[in-house]
Amino acid sequence: MKKYNSIKSRLIIYLTLFTAIPLIIASTVTLYSAYNSKKDELFYKHKEILKNVQQDIDGMIQRIEYLSTFVEKRYAIKKHAMLVGLINLESNLNSILILDRNGKLKDFHTKHKSKLFNGYDFSNTRNYEAITNGANSFWSKVYISNTTQAPAISYTKKISENKIAVLVLDLGILHDIAKKYRSGDGSSMIRIIDSNGVFLAHPDTPEFVLQRKSVSTMNLYKKYLSHKKEYQQIIFQNKGQVKNIGVYAKSKNSGWYILVKERYEYVFEVYFTIFSFLVFFIILLILISIFFAIKLSKSVLKPLSDVSDKMNKVAEGEYIESIINNSYVELQQLIRSFFIMQEKIKKREQSFVELNQSLERRVDEKTKELQKLNESLEERITKEVESSRQKELHILESSKMVQMGEMIGNIAHQWRQPLSVISTAASGMKLEKEYDVLDDNKIVYYCDSIIQNTEHLSETIEIFRNFIKEKKETGIVVLQDRLELSIKIVAATLESNHIKIRKQIDTNTPIKLNIVIGELSQVVINILNNSKDALLENKVEEPWIKLSCKEEKKWAIITIEDNGGGIKEDIISKIFDPYFTTKHKSQGTGLGLHMSYKIIVESLKGKISAKNTENGALFTIELPILLEE
Repeated sequence: MKKYNSIKSRLIIYLTLFTAIPLIIASTVTLYSAYNSKKDELFYKHKEILKNVQQDIDGMIQRIEYLSTFVEKRYAIKKHAMLVGLINLESNLNSILILDRNGKLKDFHTKHKSKLFNGYDFSNTRNYEAITNGANSFWSKVYISNTTQAPAISYTKKISENKIAVLVLDLGILHDIAKKYRSGDGSSMIRIIDSNGVFLAHPDTPEFVLQRKSVSTMNLYKKYLSHKKEYQQIIFQNKGQVKNIGVYAKSKNSGWYILVKERYEYVFEVYFTIFSFLVFFIILLILISIFFAIKLSKSVLKPLSDVSDKMNKVAEGEYIESIINNSYVELQQLIRSFFIMQEKIKKREQSFVELNQSLERRVDEKTKELQKLNESLEERITKEVESSRQKELHILESSKMVQMGEMIGNIAHQWRQPLSVISTAASGMKLEKEYDVLDDNKIVYYCDSIIQNTEHLSETIEIFRNFIKEKKETGIVVLQDRLELSIKIVAATLESNHIKIRKQIDTNTPIKLNIVIGELSQVVINILNNSKDALLENKVEEPWIKLSCKEEKKWAIITIEDNGGGIKEDIISKIFDPYFTTKHKSQGTGLGLHMSYKIIVESLKGKISAKNTENGALFTIELPILLEE
C-alpha cells in the first residue's frame, strides 16, 4: 500500500521558516519607536536649553533697561561718578553716554580706549532720531563697535527734558552664554542670529561674527526662522551640507533667533548601524523566502492544480467516475468528498424541480388573491383621498376663522386708544359747555384731537384692508417692508400686554422676494401671536420678542425669538403637525403653525424650523431671494 504524504506537515515545515518575518517587523517597529523616543528626548533637551538661553539673554536685556532707569533717577545727583561705578559694576556694559537734547555728547565713560570727546555730535544716529521723534526708549540693531571691534547694541532712554542716556552693551557675552552648551562630539549647540539672519554668536567659528556672516540665503532661515514656527523640531543642513537636528525660538526682548542644534549623524549613529544590519537581514530573508516558495510551488501547488481541474468539471456538470491517485492524504479525502457531494446534488436537483412546481402553483393562487385585494384597495384609496380633501378644507376654514378672530382682536387694540381720546374730547367739550367755560380755542383743540384720532382709525382700517387684499396677490416685495407691516398690525396688542418688540432690521440693503404678498405677513403675525401667548401664559416679568432678518448667500433668513421659556423637547418635533397645540382646547386649534409650515414650504418654496435657546423659542424662516438679472 502506498504511503501518502500530508500537505499539512509540509506546509508547517515551509511556513515555519517565515516565523522570522514577524520578528523583523517587531524589530523594525521597536527601532522606529526608539528612534522617535530619541527624537522626543532630543526635543525636550533642546527645548530646555533653549529656554535657559532665552532667560539669560532676556535677563541681560532687562538688566540694561533697569540700569537705564537707575541712571534716570540718580544721574542728576551722582553725575560722572555714577557712570564710572556702573561700568565697573556691570561687566556687560561697554560704555555709557549722556547726550543733550541736541545730540551733543555731554558726559561719558567707557572701559576701552576711545576717540570720543565731550561735544561729539550724535544727532544723526538712529537712537537719537527715535527719541526726538517721540519714543521714550529705543534698542538699536546690532553693529560693530568702533571701540572694541566687536558686536554691540545700544539702549537709548530719555532721562530728563534735556538729557538722553545711551548704554552700549558688549555682545561678547553672547559667546560666553553660547559656549556653555556643547554636544557629545564637542561641537557647540548654540547659535544666536539677529532678525536679519546675521550671526551674533558662533562658538565653533567665532570669526563668523566679526565677518557678519549671514544665513538669510539658507533654507534654515527661509523655511523656518522667517516663518516664526517656534519650538518645533527641525532638521536642516548648514553651508557645509552637514545635517543637523534642533529647535529654535525668538527672544522676546531683543528679537534675536536662538538655535539649539546637534549633528544628526552623531546623535543617531547607533540607530543607523542597527538599521543597516536590519536591511541586510531582511534582504537575506526575502531571498530565503523566494527559494522556499519555489519549492512549495513544485511540491504542493502542481498536484493541487490537477485536483482543481477535476473539480471544475464537476462544477460544469460532468461527473467523475474514479479517484485521482496522488501522494497527499488531504487531496484524496477532498476528491472522495466531492464524489459523495455529486450524488447528493443529483437527488437535490430532483427535489428542487418538484419544489419549483409546487411554488409556481402557490404563486398563481396568491396572484389571484392580490388582484382581488388591489381592486378593493382602489376603492378604499378613493374614499381616503376624499376624506383627506375634506379634512384639508376643514383646516383651511378653521384657519380662516382663527385668523379673523386674531385680526378683529388686533383692530380692537389699535382702535382702543384713539376711541378713548375721541370719547374724552367729546365728554370734555360737553362738560365745559354745561359750565359755560368752552371757548373757541378749546373747541378747535378738541376738534383737532378728534380729527387726528379719526385719521389714525382710518389709517388702521386701510392697513388691515390692504393686508387682507394682498393675501392672494403675487408680486415683488421688499422683505424689510413686509416685516415692518407685520409689526404694525400686532404692535398695539403687544404694547397692551407690555411686551417689547426688538427689531434688528437693516433697511439700507433691501432684500427682494417674489412671493404671494400677504402670505409672509400672515406667517410672521402668527408666530408673533404664538410668542405673545407663551409670554402671557408663563407670566414673564420683562417679556420681549426679537425679530431680525439678514441675507445669506441666495437666501433671506428671518428669525423670531422670545424669552417665554421655550417649547418642551418632547413636543418640539410635532408643533408643525395639524391639530397639534400646546394650548387649552378653548384657546387653540393647532392650525396656525401647520398653515404657516404649508405656506412657507409649499407656496413660498422656503424652509421653517424651530428650536429652543437659553431665552425661549427661536423660529427660523429661510426664503429664496429674487436674483437681479
